[in-house]
Amino acid sequence: MKIIIFSNADWHFAAHLMPIAVAAKGIGCEVKIITRVDKHGEEIEKQGLELIPINLERFSLNIFKELRIIFQLIYIYKREKPDVVQHFGIKPIMYGSIAALFNKIPKVINTFLGMGFVFISDKLWVKAIRVVFTNLLKLFMLKQNSIIIVQNKDDKELLLKENIAKPAQVFAQCSVGVNIKDFPLSSEPGGKPVFALMARMILDKGIAEFAAAAEIIKNKGLEAEFWLVGAPDPDNSRSVTEYQLREWEDKKIIKWLGFQDDIKTIWEKAHVAVLPSYREGLSRSLLEAAALGRALITTDAPGCRELVEDGVNGLLVKVKDVETLARAIEKLIENNELRTSLALKARENVVKNYSEEVIVKLMLEFYKSSR
Repeated sequence: MKIIIFSNADWHFAAHLMPIAVAAKGIGCEVKIITRVDKHGEEIEKQGLELIPINLERFSLNIFKELRIIFQLIYIYKREKPDVVQHFGIKPIMYGSIAALFNKIPKVINTFLGMGFVFISDKLWVKAIRVVFTNLLKLFMLKQNSIIIVQNKDDKELLLKENIAKPAQVFAQCSVGVNIKDFPLSSEPGGKPVFALMARMILDKGIAEFAAAAEIIKNKGLEAEFWLVGAPDPDNSRSVTEYQLREWEDKKIIKWLGFQDDIKTIWEKAHVAVLPSYREGLSRSLLEAAALGRALITTDAPGCRELVEDGVNGLLVKVKDVETLARAIEKLIENNELRTSLALKARENVVKNYSEEVIVKLMLEFYKSSR
């Protein structure tokens, strides 16, 4: 069986999808990777995976560049004649589906990593894009009768509500697992509680709400630290500016650590993982924090609530509600026993349902199934 995996960028493939490809190769499949190659090409090829570079730009709206990518994909699919193609992310889904239609690929698996800004914004110009986008998806998904994987039940319901897919096509299934060996259970550090938010510094992650809640806690005189871990995204109109991050830091509200490679060490030094996001596919940062044994505070929003049973392995708060977020933080500052109990249950949930071993096995079943 020949499988092509199409991902936006080599860093994303190397960080999240490599175990799936390596496992498929391990059961005798020929696996090729289409992606934009930057710094991780050699790492991917060392695993015996063949790279097919493609110059896919994340936010490009240049029609000629985008058409060139589509024609390139049509040619690649025609040349390679894969049995299975799996597309990860919006652009790979759109462009890969066109190429697959032209080449009558036997099995197409379209994997949404999140529905994103296009589906959560109320701005008129975004709504206009949403209409075009959903109609194109209907054309590709229904005509092709592809398998569609989304990361949570809310995203599944959204696709069905918009008539983008048929119920039998769509599976709500996490597609990126956590390597439990890389994130072993770790006891809490000493010192005052550290509440860490690890994400891209964009407003939709609840960055402003986190800073506002931290200020409330500081004004009450409660002992705690608040870390923001991640970089601004200059290509994203919703990005928090570096100026704003520095201002919060100067006021001693938060500590901004910027982008960090060593995720494990960050979570080992923190006591609680916080993500007041407006919507996720399924939060990787919460999964990794939970795997290490950290209590979670997140919103009752798609892609967040899937990971937390309120009061069991974390606390759920309302979206964009600073007061309830501050109360949840205060609760875990004052109750060490609750924090420990939530942390152990969070770890248990990841091991049982979201480990790399579990997810890879499920993905291989999609490849081997007769659909």
